This record gives sequence, structure tokens and C-alpha cells, in this order.
Amino acid sequence: MVFLPLFSGHAQTASPSIRSLPAASPITYGQSLSNSVFTGGSVSAGGVVTTFAGNGEAGFSDGTGSAARFNNPTGIALDPSGNVYVADEDNHRIRKITPAGVVTTLAGDGYWGSTDGPGLSARFKFPSALALDNSGNIYVADSINSRIRKITASGQVATLAGNGETALADGAGTTQARFWYPNGVAVDSSGNVYVGDSYNNRLRYVNRYWLS
Repeated sequence: MVFLPLFSGHAQTASPSIRSLPAASPITYGQSLSNSVFTGGSVSAGGVVTTFAGNGEAGFSDGTGSAARFNNPTGIALDPSGNVYVADEDNHRIRKITPAGVVTTLAGDGYWGSTDGPGLSARFKFPSALALDNSGNIYVADSINSRIRKITASGQVATLAGNGETALADGAGTTQARFWYPNGVAVDSSGNVYVGDSYNNRLRYVNRYWLS
């Protein structure tokens, strides 16, 4: 495996987090302070780094390659078709980049909040990490909201766990479970979700039976 530092956090307080990819894969990573998404050659090819999307200016715009703008992209995930999904933290949006470099907004209207619903009507508050399952659903660590969100393959956003209270509590979904600044998320092959619950200093587990 190849492990890459991926900056997360705000402005001058950015701290590194870790993402991994198979060694034979092209490397794609976000860099928050340069507001760009980079791609590199495979490790065996020497790891040449190029800019995939964004031009370093903080902002928001969809478009192709350097015409797109991000604002503190802090988390990425890739699907089997080569699409890249970005937690565009300070834009409160989830973005998608095709293999051709076309950037679109998948979810979030740019205002912070916790609204569920159709993708572009939903709201996040500094989403920092995301992961995909085998069915194309996206799980988002919605950090300041202290929630775990789900974006279905059809673009609907729902809250899976947490209700916005910053606390520690295990239990069912939104009624019992509580998080405090979750900023890492992963999904296993069975569809179970794992959460880095940052300020609670714990790794949490969300059983897949709560996710249907």
C-alpha cells in the first residue's frame, strides 16, 4: 500500500491525515491549502505529480480542470470507474470529478446546515471525509454537524447517525448515537461503516443493518 498525507483542517491550523491506495494504482489526493486536487503516475512509473482540478485559488465553481475552484478540499474517494469524490470542506459541498477532469457538485448548496433531501438542496457543515460502498453510496463525515451522512447513488442525502449534539453515546442511528467532530470514515466490503470520532478520541462502528 502507498500512504499519502492529505491535509485537513482550516487555514493555518491544517494537520495531516492519511489516505491509502493500492501500490499499482494512480495516486490522487487533495491538498487543502492549495485548493487543488492532484494526480500522479503509479508508483512504478516514478510518481509524477500533475494538477487534476483546481488552480490554487480558493473559491467555488464547477468546470473542467483548472477552471474549477475548491475551498479547502480535505477528503477524497475513488469509485471503480475512476471518478473522484471530494469533500470540499469550506464550500460545504461534495464534489465529483470525472476521469476527464470535469468537476460537478454532487451535494450541498454552499450554505452550512444539516438539511437532508435531494443532493443540491441538502446542507453540510464542514464535511471533511468520505467513503464509497460497493453500491455507489457515499458516506460523509459531516464534522461540525457531528453527524454521519449518506448520499445514495440516486443523489438523496440522509443522516445515518448522530443528531448534531457534541457528545459520546453509542446506540441507534440519530436517536441515540452521538459524535464529536468525526473527521474520518471508511466502509468495509460488507457495508459496515467505521468512523474516526476525533474529539471523543475513539473509533466508532456503525452496523450495516442500521444503514438500510
